[in-house]
Amino acid sequence: RTLDTLRSELTVGLEREFEREVQRSSRLASNVGSWLIRAVSVSILLRGFGMAFANSNGRLPAAAGDYNRSRNVKGIDDFISHSWQTSRWAKFLAICMVYNMRAAAYASWLAAFALFLLELDAVSLLPKSQEFQIRHGGDVYEGARGKLGMLVCPVIFLIIAGVWQDIGRPRTAFMDRFCIHQTNEKLKKEGIRGLAGFLRYTERLVVLWTPSYFTRLWCAYEIASWIHLGKSKLCFVPVSLPAFAAVWTLATFGHLALMAVLEVTGSSGDSSIFYISLSVLAWACLVASSARFCASEFSKLEEQVLNFSVQDTRSFCCDNYHLHSSGETCPCDRQLVYDMLLEWYL
Repeated sequence: RTLDTLRSELTVGLEREFEREVQRSSRLASNVGSWLIRAVSVSILLRGFGMAFANSNGRLPAAAGDYNRSRNVKGIDDFISHSWQTSRWAKFLAICMVYNMRAAAYASWLAAFALFLLELDAVSLLPKSQEFQIRHGGDVYEGARGKLGMLVCPVIFLIIAGVWQDIGRPRTAFMDRFCIHQTNEKLKKEGIRGLAGFLRYTERLVVLWTPSYFTRLWCAYEIASWIHLGKSKLCFVPVSLPAFAAVWTLATFGHLALMAVLEVTGSSGDSSIFYISLSVLAWACLVASSARFCASEFSKLEEQVLNFSVQDTRSFCCDNYHLHSSGETCPCDRQLVYDMLLEWYL
């Protein structure tokens, strides 16, 4: 064999290997290198009232420093699956509900019990309101209500609901803004095409659902990847539910605060009845309106699931005719997802 023949065979072999590498790099992957697996503390997601979820015209905002706020990990507690079309505030409330609600409830219960003990006659370290009487038949029962419980417990609940991840053991989560490089195109491509690989290292999938969720191509792909990987630990959160809980909590707190103010100031008579009636009416209107909105969104969920088709989903590339804002062309994500789904399910 001549030197020219060996050179020719080596060239052909390298070209074939290069073609295979190009083909592999242009496909989605469910196995990625451990060096790529990154996570961010949930406390970072909650800072600035969920500024991490603030979008730019429905798109993920690019910031060079975001990637450095995540770190390389061996495993991820949660994968946050969400649509960038959803309000930042709705997702902030949903994250608070998932990660902080239980601690907030326990803290407010403990505060209520502590206030109860401090207001006992045997202790009398805290003042009570004016005494009241209850007549039942021929018997008269006397008692006194505490002044602080109606105000202190809701405040403690709201504070803990917002900051618990900074106090307790913070959980780690995958969130695309922090765990996929947004300015280095090579790392960005590796991260996007390795989404299923991130899910492979994840313990639980947290879905922040809104009616726009199943209309997004990548959201559907994340669900399909989770099913393909055979994982079952799923936290499905309709974001309208924590929003309803927030409205109910704040409206109730406002009503209780008014009651406490009227009691402390000793207001009575027609003026007191007027303010209380107005407060109850405002509470009922706010809660009823929020509940109606929540029920309206829930009604769309079953229809979306029953009539779902991946061909009806939307993606940034197709919505923008495969052009970046700079005028450069961008590859079609849809074909990449279709190829992977065909490989998995057909």
